[in-house]
Amino acid sequence: MIAGDGPERHNLENLCKELKVKNVVFIGAVSEDVKPGYFLAADIYVYPSITLELPEEWPLGVVEAMSVGKPVIVTTAVGSAPDVVQHGVNGYIIPEKDVDASYNALKSLVLDKDLREKMGLASKKIVENAYTYEHAVKGLAEAIIIALRNKIKGKTKDYMG
Repeated sequence: MIAGDGPERHNLENLCKELKVKNVVFIGAVSEDVKPGYFLAADIYVYPSITLELPEEWPLGVVEAMSVGKPVIVTTAVGSAPDVVQHGVNGYIIPEKDVDASYNALKSLVLDKDLREKMGLASKKIVENAYTYEHAVKGLAEAIIIALRNKIKGKTKDYMG
């Protein structure tokens, strides 16, 4: 399944037709209310970003897929890659635009159900240990405290007027 309605969708659909690939489904844009079902239906989550002007900063889809126990494959252009993907543990970080690396990472997971399950469990554990609501609240509280301390010490400008 390929989700999204980006500018390359039409080209990719035509490429699949030319190559007579029949097991690819283009599902288009996915609304938030049905997104969990697609994550659950997937065996592997792949986020193959490439750098255009800047790397993609922190896409949530990677962590969302991990939260339901999916192994992930991301490129070096995905900003969250070093934060959430432990190469060889819960998935793979591959060089962007490297077709061979993409092929090898996908092949290893497609052919090895035990590896998919092991990496999926690792993904879920990573999210449970570091990316919960409680962690987000704690991080926000710490950021507010630091900002207030710096303001009191005169280290920040007052942007409110």
